[in-house]
Amino acid sequence: MAISIPNVKFELSQVYKTYVDQLLLAYNISDFLIDSSNLNSAGNQVEQSLRILLKNLLPERVTVTHGHIVDKNAKVSNQQDVLLADSFFTKSLIKSIDGTEFYPYEAIFSCGEVKKTWSQSKLLSAVKSIERNKTELYRYKIDSDMIESGSNFIKISDSVTSNEFRNPLFSFVFSIDFDKTYSEKKISEIYNDPNNQKKLPNISVILNHGIIVCIDKNKIDKGELSIILYPEFISNKNDFKWVLLTLKPEEDLAYLIFMLTQHINDTVLEKISSMKYGETMIEINKSNISPL
Repeated sequence: MAISIPNVKFELSQVYKTYVDQLLLAYNISDFLIDSSNLNSAGNQVEQSLRILLKNLLPERVTVTHGHIVDKNAKVSNQQDVLLADSFFTKSLIKSIDGTEFYPYEAIFSCGEVKKTWSQSKLLSAVKSIERNKTELYRYKIDSDMIESGSNFIKISDSVTSNEFRNPLFSFVFSIDFDKTYSEKKISEIYNDPNNQKKLPNISVILNHGIIVCIDKNKIDKGELSIILYPEFISNKNDFKWVLLTLKPEEDLAYLIFMLTQHINDTVLEKISSMKYGETMIEINKSNISPL
């Protein structure tokens, strides 16, 4: 017997609820480990559980790991709790025994920070990390009128996206609940500071409360919700605003997966110039060159 669309939607909700249960179990285990003074293991519980879910739910072309981003100039990002990297053409430069990886910037779709609880101090920390990734680390920006051709790009007459470039870095934060120091007023001040527009997470998930996203202000005034995936590309501040969407936990998680999947499907990454990384990281000078 055919399944109706409403029943399909219900099943999707139920499936995501089981994923949420896994994350909440990890959260509760972390509390137990903290009480047992096993702080390192406690901090890893939610992070690892989220990474496992992302591996299962995101497209095959993505490797889900954690570690650092490295650019061609050998500059290194802060520790990233989640890295989503290309899995077809690239491997990490280094992988330590605890699973920490160092990935070339060109291969990165997205990075995320995972916290048990969410507060203004943790948001400011995330903003600083995102700012460093976007301003101190460098990768070539693939213009909106460029298409792939093998390992190169070809310029065409029309743009294929309304964004300024085709390989923006998508950043997100994920937590289970609000911290006891959480202040709605201070969070609002950070989000509404014009200087932070290009540094804010594309989505902030507080699983038990909702998601903070950027929406089209003109459409919401007409009763239509339209989430803006890339607030950094908006030129007119009157066109958008940040909001907390109060949803069910399974809906919060689903929105994170849907937004990440959309970003991955829309993004074009530059192929890694392995020799360029080699030239940067392996020093060659006259003293180690011998004629044959």
